[in-house]
This record gives sequence, C-alpha cells and structure tokens, in this order.
Amino acid sequence: MPSDFVTAAVGIGGVVVGALGTLLGARMQARGAHAQADATASSAWAQARNTGQNWMASASAHAYANLITDALALEGMIMFMEADFNRSGHPWWRRTWKPLGYDERWDKYADLAANFVHIRYAASVIEMYGGDPVRERPAELVGEADEMRLLARAWILDPSADPPARDEHVQRLREARSRFAAAARQDLHSATRPTS
Repeated sequence: MPSDFVTAAVGIGGVVVGALGTLLGARMQARGAHAQADATASSAWAQARNTGQNWMASASAHAYANLITDALALEGMIMFMEADFNRSGHPWWRRTWKPLGYDERWDKYADLAANFVHIRYAASVIEMYGGDPVRERPAELVGEADEMRLLARAWILDPSADPPARDEHVQRLREARSRFAAAARQDLHSATRPTS
C-alpha cells in the first residue's frame, strides 16, 4: 500500500508542479504580451505625433502660401485701380477707354474686399496654428491690407482724387509681405527638421 500511496503522491505532485509551471508560463507569456502591447502603443503614439507634426507643417505652409498670394493679388489690384477708375495721368487711355462707371467701380471694390477677407482668413489660421516666428506677422500684413482697402473705397467715392498714397501703401504692403515670407521660411525650415 505504501508504494501506491507514494505513486499517488508523486502523481499529485507532478500534476501540481505541472499546473504551477503552466501558470508561471502563462504569467510570463502575459508579461511578454503586455510589453509587446506597450511597445506597439508607444510606436503608434510616436507615429501619430509625427503625422500630426507633418500635417501641421503642411497646413501652415498652405496658409502661408495663401496669405502671400492674396497679398500679391491685392498689390496688383491696387496698382491698377487708379488706372481703372479714372485713367488719369495716361492721356492715351483717356482717348482709348473711358473711365469705369460707378457700378463697375463698386464691382472692382467687391473683388478687392473679397481678397481682403481671404487675407484675414489666412492670417487667422496662421495666428492659431503657425509657428512662433510667424504668429505676429499676419497682423501687420492685415493692417496694411486694410489701409489699402480703405484707400480703394475712397477712390470709389471720388475717383478723380489724386492717389499719392497708393505707392506708399503698396510699398508698405510689400515690405510687410517680405517680412512675413522671411518668417514663414524660417518656420517651415524649422518644422522640417527631424525631431527626436
């Protein structure tokens, strides 16, 4: 009988050791799976962060380009507005074309005002999402553009008025645009550098 008892005890001991081995193996496997899940989550967060940074750089570049092209368009509109409104200073224009009528002048102003709204929208996006070097620059550009919009409105009301300030306003807008473009370049170059 003692040999049956010993055999049973050894069998039970083997089952217990086997069960403990299985539990320890499962625990080690769970730790490995948990470590792998942590590594996967960390990799996913890093990838999401990089994707977000790339999107931000792309959105910023798009907003910067919009602001610069809208400012260029505004410069062009203002440069030709005096000629469109009264053709003064250009005798051959007076002989060839007649000045725009009141409604046509307001149509030109509506185009200019719509362009100004685009400048304001792009500036708002840049002020919210732009990098530190450019956040202050759009306000200066918007201020110059608004002065030009008001100058254009004054020309609509009195197209025969001498626009001596036009060149000064255009020059100030160009300078503000150049300062903004330099800051945008600096921001875009810093955004494309790899981050650790």
